[in-house]
Amino acid sequence: MALRRHDVAARLGHRHYILNSLICTPLPLIVASHLRVLARTNGGLERNSVFVLVALPAFLALSVLNRRWDSIEALLESVFWILELVNAMGLFIVRTNITIPGWYGPAYLFLWFLVSLFAPQPGYQGPHKLLSLDSSAEFEEEIEMVAPSTALDDPNAEATVTELKDYKALRKASKVFYVVLFHADWSAKSRALEITLSRLSNEYSSPTLQFRVITPDAAPQTFYDLDLSTHTTSFDLPVLMLYYRGKVVGRLPKGSKEVSRDAGRKPKAEESDGEESEDEREVERKVAMERYRWTRTGDSIVESFQLRERSGLFPSDKRAT
Repeated sequence: MALRRHDVAARLGHRHYILNSLICTPLPLIVASHLRVLARTNGGLERNSVFVLVALPAFLALSVLNRRWDSIEALLESVFWILELVNAMGLFIVRTNITIPGWYGPAYLFLWFLVSLFAPQPGYQGPHKLLSLDSSAEFEEEIEMVAPSTALDDPNAEATVTELKDYKALRKASKVFYVVLFHADWSAKSRALEITLSRLSNEYSSPTLQFRVITPDAAPQTFYDLDLSTHTTSFDLPVLMLYYRGKVVGRLPKGSKEVSRDAGRKPKAEESDGEESEDEREVERKVAMERYRWTRTGDSIVESFQLRERSGLFPSDKRAT
């Protein structure tokens, strides 16, 4: 997809990108203002100072060139992190050559913390077709294609057999795949994945392929029902699921059910109660490896979920079912 200049300007005009750009500048500005002093000293910069000012930026350039970036936002996040690290280390190290107050380093770390806390990376700021699901009832009705549990639990609601049969007919007639991101605002990885999925939604959304995002704040019951921990120390989020006719037909990264199925084992819930078996421990190890190996790149999502074929926008590709 062509990248329009006004789209980039709108996407990067958020305070997160502006503030992080500004806090990447203290070390270069301080060193530049003391160049004459450094030139007059006999020894010049010490070796450790040279390492900070030369070697780490070189490492930055190599890391940027050796990786394919899904979006300019992902590229900037990596650049910001390395430059801010260079600034933090440099303010402590170069003060042996430059007469600067000792509080510069701690003050910079505190400023970095404040920017990270109050100006976290936002969602995708450009146009996209990644729509939010605002409640568990909306998720159940649109994605799982079942009667909302809130309606069934309501004693005043009259969910007739005819209405329930309509959902069954709806599932049977549906031709739409749904890519659903289970998203946590507190997770940097999840925020980056939301940006990637927003970009993909612009390219692959079609009458047969739709993109949705859901958060624990909007639908806590859904996350509970799917056994997705929303604790900040959990590795369950982010996760992507591909739904078709109300059923999960794909998941990234793979969960215990998918790993068990691939290995020809019964899911844990179907095995006998008691002490955890060796097979269960092996499945858990493989699930952990799946989380570790998943790169969360756009290409891996497109390939794993066959988005080109399922979108129906590329006639040369064979239709996937």
